[in-house]
Amino acid sequence: MPRYAFLGVRPCDLRAIFIQDRVLGNGMNAGSAYAKRRSMAFIIAVNCTEPGETCFCGSMGTGPASGPGFDLALTELTGPESAGHKLGTWHDQFGSSGCGCGRCIVWCPVGIDITEEVTALRAEAVGLETG
Repeated sequence: MPRYAFLGVRPCDLRAIFIQDRVLGNGMNAGSAYAKRRSMAFIIAVNCTEPGETCFCGSMGTGPASGPGFDLALTELTGPESAGHKLGTWHDQFGSSGCGCGRCIVWCPVGIDITEEVTALRAEAVGLETG
């Protein structure tokens, strides 16, 4: 039987899969083809960082963070979070900036240029000091 991977499953989709599992994979259906395929599925969930205007996952308790039923969950990092990681906690953890080679600029999945972020943060800090 082939194995399946589901990529980009949202929290509300996880809830729907959970309900399908209860109906099609438990009780009398515990040994069904669905239950066998589902037991071999690999689910990569994606937490919603900005739920859409029509989403009601928060009020239904199904998001925006992924609930149970996934094998791996991803969360999109926005610019400040990424820069905060690289510039804020890195030095505390390793005693150096961790910067210099430029690989983070080339390989950043969301296109963040750390040098631009540092320049913007410095300008903001100077503005706060003088303003």
